[in-house]
Amino acid sequence: MKKSIIALAVAGALTAPMVAQADATLFGQIRYDITKEDATDVVSDITRIRFGFKGEETMDSGLTAGYFIRTNATATDGSVNIHKSTVYVSGDFGKIVMGDGGNPNEGVEDRTEFGLYSGTFVHMDSGFSAGGISFESANYNGLKFAVGMGNVDTSDGQAGNAFGASVSYDADNWGVTVGAGQSADTVAVAETFTPDSTTTNASTAAVPASEGDSNYGVSVSGKVAGFNLGARYSTQKAKTGDDAKGYAIGGSYALNDKVTLKLQHESTETGSVEQKMVAFDATYALGGNASVTFAAISYNVDAEAAGKKDAVKLRYNINF
Repeated sequence: MKKSIIALAVAGALTAPMVAQADATLFGQIRYDITKEDATDVVSDITRIRFGFKGEETMDSGLTAGYFIRTNATATDGSVNIHKSTVYVSGDFGKIVMGDGGNPNEGVEDRTEFGLYSGTFVHMDSGFSAGGISFESANYNGLKFAVGMGNVDTSDGQAGNAFGASVSYDADNWGVTVGAGQSADTVAVAETFTPDSTTTNASTAAVPASEGDSNYGVSVSGKVAGFNLGARYSTQKAKTGDDAKGYAIGGSYALNDKVTLKLQHESTETGSVEQKMVAFDATYALGGNASVTFAAISYNVDAEAAGKKDAVKLRYNINF
């Protein structure tokens, strides 16, 4: 297994000269939100500045070498950080992706991503680092699979030591995805200072490394009478504490080529606490990759106790 992974990594390294020659395409997103939460004043802010570069080049072998870099910028202090960064080699066999490309099990989420507030409670865990490597198969008559790990170093206690896999099938009007994996390990801490209950002295204790939580999920999507519908269920088996499980259902409907309506409902249960939400979105396409969206969200009592607040939002969004 490790020898195969090393071989793939070496093959990917050989694509670097071709990637350097690839033409770069600039892309990004910027959005401005006006938000009103319960018992809170109206807040307006630029909530996302995201831009990146991507490109690919055909090698002499007929394979394709490419790269993808996406950054997040903060409007308040001007800081910029790398959000996703990958290099890849692809061909008729599929694609080998190296770097921070996300856990393959996140594909379970894609079928139910409706509206601004989708993924509030129910999601598959990720944890891939920039050292990750994964394989995405070609499309075999609608059947695809992916598998990967967050770091080639699989020894316990590595922060990037996550792994996952997914299998999906898509027909003309419906599809299903099944995913499973494990989130990143908790890194060992040499010592932790804690107050002594009887004296003013401090005591020390080692915190050992621990494996990440296991997660499983399944999602389905389909088109019915002009509606795009989706549903998913996922569960997280915690190494410590209570397991978490939840579901999400949602859908969208295009009234015309300008107006799209979306509805989302999600619920998550951890122990005796069950948090729920329902959200509505209406988006108007302005043309030129610009749009404006009105969204409203409502939470149940358990979610409010955890700090969630009912809210309405007006968003202006531009993609480029």
